This record gives sequence, C-alpha cells and structure tokens, in this order.
Amino acid sequence: MAKRDRQSLQEMFLAEGKTNFVTTENVDASIVDVAYHHFHGTTVTVCCITLQNGFTVVGKSACVNPDNFDEDLGQQLALDDATQQIYSLLAFRMCDTL
Repeated sequence: MAKRDRQSLQEMFLAEGKTNFVTTENVDASIVDVAYHHFHGTTVTVCCITLQNGFTVVGKSACVNPDNFDEDLGQQLALDDATQQIYSLLAFRMCDTL
C-alpha cells in the first residue's frame, strides 16, 4: 500500500477515535538506514532497510520487460515492499503491549 494511502487510512482511524495501530511515523522512526542494489543485467532491485535495533528487512522489485526498467521506480517499489514488512513487525510488537 502506498504511503499516501496509509496516511489517509491513519487519518480516518484518528478521526474515528481508533487507537493502537502502527503509524507511518512509527515506521519512519524505526528506520536508520536504507540501501539499494540493482543486479546488473537484470530488472531486479533490492532494498535493505536497517532498523534501530539492527534488524534488517529486505524488499525487492522486478519488471517483466527489461525495456520497461526504471531504476528510480524499481527502488521505490522495493522500498514499499520492505516497508510493508516493517508494519507487520511493529504490529506484532505492539500486540505484546496490549
């Protein structure tokens, strides 16, 4: 889910008085480093995010047609893939405190 879609959902939750959900701010605050790698000769891009506690999360992207490959888009899609995993990890951790 794109960050702006998550932001809209978050705003809706807050407007409805809902609590105990992972926010985009929670995710952003947990990230200390982001690195990308494009595998030469492929359309594969990998994003490795390092979290505050040193744990790493890896996201990936690829396209079917090499003619359509766009490095910036590949990085954004790989970042989105990795970020989605962070939401799940933070939600799991939050459940321990409820």
